[in-house]
Amino acid sequence: MTTIVTRPAGPTYALSVGAAQHAAVGVPASSNDQNNYAEFLNVGATDICVVVAPYNSTAATPALAFPVDGTPTVPNSFMLPHGMTVPRTVQVPANGFCVSAIGSAAGPSIMYVTPVGN
Repeated sequence: MTTIVTRPAGPTYALSVGAAQHAAVGVPASSNDQNNYAEFLNVGATDICVVVAPYNSTAATPALAFPVDGTPTVPNSFMLPHGMTVPRTVQVPANGFCVSAIGSAAGPSIMYVTPVGN
């Protein structure tokens, strides 16, 4: 098993995620280091599908639909289970990123996003 030690590299963002896609949130680069990772933590009661895209001034991400049997998610998306106690570390674009999410039910579930460096 590999251990990655991370340090916060910017503020933590909270998204209240329901059954409709959350508006994209821009997470700009906030240090001189290339912050290639972010930690994602879903503390809510519903599962979440998350998409990450390069940072841009309009904070745009692709349209999301929660995956169902036989239907894949969009590229650069991943799942977060409900009730997490440890964040998932994901590689993200180095010069900031945009994030959006959709829940498996109305929820809402709170998802925390923290840019990190190693």
